[in-house]
Amino acid sequence: MEFSGCLLDPAIRDATAVDLIAAGKQPICADNAGIKGAWARAKARGVVAVMLPPLMRKYFPGRKNDFQLGHRPPRPDSDHGTCVSRGTYRGCMLTMLRQIDEQQIVGKPVVLSYEFIYGYGRTIVGRSQLGTSGGMYGGWAAKVASLTGIPQRAKYESVDLSKDDPIGQTALARVWGTNRKGPPQDVIDAAKGHTFDAHLANTPEEVADCLASGFAGAFSRSWAGEGARDKNGMVRPSPSAHCETLAGVFVAANGETGFLHWQSWGENTPSGNNRLQLGDGSEYLLSPGEYGVYESDMVKAFRSGDAESWHFECREGSQWR
Repeated sequence: MEFSGCLLDPAIRDATAVDLIAAGKQPICADNAGIKGAWARAKARGVVAVMLPPLMRKYFPGRKNDFQLGHRPPRPDSDHGTCVSRGTYRGCMLTMLRQIDEQQIVGKPVVLSYEFIYGYGRTIVGRSQLGTSGGMYGGWAAKVASLTGIPQRAKYESVDLSKDDPIGQTALARVWGTNRKGPPQDVIDAAKGHTFDAHLANTPEEVADCLASGFAGAFSRSWAGEGARDKNGMVRPSPSAHCETLAGVFVAANGETGFLHWQSWGENTPSGNNRLQLGDGSEYLLSPGEYGVYESDMVKAFRSGDAESWHFECREGSQWR
């Protein structure tokens, strides 16, 4: 099923987990003792919010937000359904920056290529079965990150990937994702070794535990936040599937657990109040594209069966130096 480039299929999600286990990985959050219960432990220590986007602004202060809408080239070169690859690169990058910031790994902050995730995921992992249509599955993107790796934005012999946002290189992603060959070999070689553990969260509780552990994620589902942010900075989702980055967890003003979503549609989506009200009376300033979602609404998304959330952790030795 295709919604705005976000493809959802529980069979592919489950097959991805099986493939990762066969490769010696441990992708199931519920079976990871280090992740399970992390949000409850954080709240017991008095933590009200774990928010990762400020790290992007700390390490790349001049970098503009990247959005699919508003910066697209004229049709027919429009965005070809890159939301899953954008959600995945942001999730990987935010976690990597958090690990560097907390000195869990020693490495160089870099900007990752969403075009590579899209192209390699569709053509190599997905074996070009989608043809020239747009979009991809979250599980495919997770396999790119975990089993192949992601290259940084840089100049390569075959292509200049150093051009960064807000436009990025959507047309290039489209070519790599539909040419049945994928990215050039020198870019694939550059990606190898820069891998991320992929953790699959199957419930809102597991999502909260991943985020409390500092693992941002790519969340694909058939309910997306399209309305305006309310007085508390929250959005009530409506039926319109999309993949976004899950970038934080917090205690909302009403005492419920809330989740920080970071979408890729456009500068003013959602619109409305940009101050997220937290449970202790403090505020978090929302950047363009960020908004809060209540846990009760996340429950609805998971109960529908059309939801999957992959969270990422940069492996020791995989960072850039």
